[in-house]
Amino acid sequence: AQGWRHVVYPSLRYEMRRAGWFITPKVGIYATKYDLSYVPTNNYDKTASRVLPIISLDSGLIFEREGLKWLGQSAIQTLEPRLYYLRVPYKDQSQIWNFDSTLADFDMSRIYGENIFTGRDRISEANQLTSGITSRVLSEATGEEFFQATVAQRHYFTDQRVTLPN
Repeated sequence: AQGWRHVVYPSLRYEMRRAGWFITPKVGIYATKYDLSYVPTNNYDKTASRVLPIISLDSGLIFEREGLKWLGQSAIQTLEPRLYYLRVPYKDQSQIWNFDSTLADFDMSRIYGENIFTGRDRISEANQLTSGITSRVLSEATGEEFFQATVAQRHYFTDQRVTLPN
C-alpha cells in the first residue's frame, strides 16, 4: 500500500499524587485518517477513518517499611498495590490497511498500557481492569532501587473483537 496515514491523539490527564497514594484519570480521542493512493487488494478502504474515545483510571497505594538491611546498607521496602481500568469501545477495523501493527508482548512494560497492539493501525477494544502489586527495596540514604518485583493480572470484562489481518 502507498499513501498517507494521519494520526492525532489529544488527551487530558490529571495526576493526583500525595504521600502514600495516587489517582490518575485520563480521557482522550484517538483519530486516524487514511489517504491511500494504492492498495494491492480491494479488501481495504483507501480513505478509511477511525475515531475512538479512550478512558482510563490508574490508581495505587504506596506503603513503606523502614529499618531493613540490604547487602549491609539501610533500606526501605515498599508494597504498592495498583489498579488500572481501561475502556475503549469496539470499532470494526477490518477495512483498515495494516502498515505496522502487531500483537505486543505481554510484559511488565505494557501491562498497564492502553493497547494490546503495537503500531497505529489497530486500537484494541478494552473493558478491562489490571490489578497488580509491586515491592521495591530502596537505599535509605540515596533512594537508589536495589530490587523490584511485580505481579499483575489483567481481567477482561468483554472479549477482544479487534484482530490483525489473517
